[in-house]
Amino acid sequence: MAELRGLETVVSGRYLAVAPGPAGAAPSTVFQGLDVPPAEPLPEAGLEFVLEGDDRHGIQQDVPITYRGVKVGHVLEVGLAADGAHVEARGFVQSRYRPLVRDNSVFWSNSGIDVNVGLTGVEVSADTLSTVAVGGIALATPDSPGEEVKTGHRFFLHAKPEKQWLQWRPRISLVDAGLAGNVKPPPLLRATLRWKQKTLGIPRTRRREGWLLPVSQNWLLGSATMFQAPPEAEADSGVLEIAGQEIAMEAARLVLSGRLAAYPLERPVTETTWPAADIRSPKSPEDSLVMAFTSDPLPLVANQFTSKDGRWQLPPTTPITGDWHAAPVLAIEDGKLIGFVVADEAAQDVEPIGETLASKLK
Repeated sequence: MAELRGLETVVSGRYLAVAPGPAGAAPSTVFQGLDVPPAEPLPEAGLEFVLEGDDRHGIQQDVPITYRGVKVGHVLEVGLAADGAHVEARGFVQSRYRPLVRDNSVFWSNSGIDVNVGLTGVEVSADTLSTVAVGGIALATPDSPGEEVKTGHRFFLHAKPEKQWLQWRPRISLVDAGLAGNVKPPPLLRATLRWKQKTLGIPRTRRREGWLLPVSQNWLLGSATMFQAPPEAEADSGVLEIAGQEIAMEAARLVLSGRLAAYPLERPVTETTWPAADIRSPKSPEDSLVMAFTSDPLPLVANQFTSKDGRWQLPPTTPITGDWHAAPVLAIEDGKLIGFVVADEAAQDVEPIGETLASKLK
């Protein structure tokens, strides 16, 4: 019924929209009507951009921006450019849908009703009845999405879509990037494992660098390769350098779980640790954040993973390289550590934390 009323307003006249007042305010029976709706507060993690076109195409302030008919944002304002040569509209997309907007995305006016009269009758086309009522802008992104854009990026506003745009079906993670600001990053420490190894009969020192996570109760957690020297190393020659300390590796004390491992310490290497209570073993792939070392957290959705042999394989298009090896993976649901990235020549996946390892750390 609400949709019918929306269509009714298009053909019969104007209607009023109402927003509730603040809780605890005094009752009132007299109100002052506004010509335009009040501006909505903008979340910091959303994306603001500029659409420029040759014409307004019926676009108004606060009309929706849609993706496949779903509202993902709205228009903040519309006006002429400073030189008067074209029309500019400021658009805003919510943080959850920000990954949909890429540098090769396209936008077009979705305002009004497209009527075609033919031999078979009259065809009326409109995405939704609400779009007919207030107009709107539609968004599409190619099957091979480009780079994500920053605030202020400029796009051209087309009058109508091309046929191929309506056929695009990219797979894009829609984990809310704004949640990253609410998730505390694990206090990773840079570490070096060194060992003795003979080359042509001559003993030489070899090294491997990586990241480890100090956990409460005096544990170090991370990739097993950071605790274990290769088989060709001299026995008991492995030494871990971390936070200005040297720790002789004792294989008998190492707790292994797949490609992950934990090592107990005689004394803490740092005062800042990750709580063992914030570590758990996931039962299946989850919406996650990969906490990168040198860039923003990378959101991943559960259906992007393929479970195989207890590992969560990532699609080849995931922008993870060897630099992400041993990056912690946190669950979106509760911010707890649930695994680590393994990114090397042989694999590009997530190793989840096993139940035995999670229990041992506690």
